[in-house]
Amino acid sequence: MSNFTDLVVTTLRKWSDTLADNVTAHSPLLSRLKEMDAIVKEDGGVALEEDIMYAENGTFKWYSGYELLDISASDVLTSAVFPWKQANANVVISGLEMRNNGATKQRKHNLLKSKMLNAEITMKNNVAKSSYSDGTGDGGKELTGLQALVSDNPESSSVGGIDAAAYPFWRNQAYSFATEASVEEGTPTPEQMLAAMDEMMIRTTRNSDRPDLIIASADYYRLYKAAVVNMKRIVDGKTKIGDASFPAVEFEGVPVVYDSFCPAGHMYFLNTRYLKLRPHKDAFFTLDEERLPVNQDAKVFPMIFQGNFTISNRNLQGVITA
Repeated sequence: MSNFTDLVVTTLRKWSDTLADNVTAHSPLLSRLKEMDAIVKEDGGVALEEDIMYAENGTFKWYSGYELLDISASDVLTSAVFPWKQANANVVISGLEMRNNGATKQRKHNLLKSKMLNAEITMKNNVAKSSYSDGTGDGGKELTGLQALVSDNPESSSVGGIDAAAYPFWRNQAYSFATEASVEEGTPTPEQMLAAMDEMMIRTTRNSDRPDLIIASADYYRLYKAAVVNMKRIVDGKTKIGDASFPAVEFEGVPVVYDSFCPAGHMYFLNTRYLKLRPHKDAFFTLDEERLPVNQDAKVFPMIFQGNFTISNRNLQGVITA
């Protein structure tokens, strides 16, 4: 039995070392953040903080000769604070499985491989899905995802402890077909989709600072492809983001990627310079110590995630909605 436990620990630890990369490759958003070195492992702390520049330095002035300069302090910085979020999946092996698979090394490996594949798929799907959450799922324990960071209703959103209703600099851009294109019911036309994207690109561009990734739900992805089907300059195929490739077209040189977890009727214009995933260095899909339930003939090997998304500029992010 001890030899089986040694095999379990060795195998699972090797697997957990690669699980983080496998999870990031499962999502275009996480793949892009990895490519931008925006998956930042943290040492700890009560919460995750982002320094926010919300105003220009007020001492700037044109002057002449001995004219007095403005040396007053400028209040230009604040902080957004994001709570830690935690997730877990367990690899559980019963005493019966350990004893029945102890005869050959191959049977041991087959058992472990099956259980780890299941845990990996579970982690991949749930983290990718939570990338689009509003942070309220499971009683507020889910990740602070795109539906919070890039809100459908930015004027009434509060993110990182900053109330966007009180501070306009903290509002993302939002385009609603219902209010801006009079599409009260049904689906917008491909031409309306293209017009909305043109408008959103303008709203989220500041000189050379512009979106570098557009993520669309299935319905909006199809609409955009229908709008540009005859434009030869549009690349239709695969786009490589980090170590992974995703089906994509382009819009003004920016990849438009379909993600099955993106909520219907949504298209996100993201400037990933200002987005981060910040996991704890000791809990980035990390295998924890073996647990022995007191009332079961089994061993439990927990896989732990602790972290959250953070954002430092919401104004240059945008969303198109129904």
